[in-house]
Amino acid sequence: MFERRLPCFGCGIGWSSFLLGFFCPLIWYFATTLYCCKYYNKDPRERPGLAASAIAAIIFTAATIITLSVMLIICAYK
Repeated sequence: MFERRLPCFGCGIGWSSFLLGFFCPLIWYFATTLYCCKYYNKDPRERPGLAASAIAAIIFTAATIITLSVMLIICAYK
């Protein structure tokens, strides 16, 4: 169906962003921006990886907010 290879060694921008996001979570936000701007319309094969990165960004944001809230509460009672 598609003749050309995906960028980033054939994995695509979405899955590459998902994997690299474990080392630098800001990459997940970049992929989320691409997902929200419908970058996958250029190549539908990018959609699952970009969606995975968007979900990872949401989970990371929630975990960060919870962690910072708990740390703030602990520091307030010391």
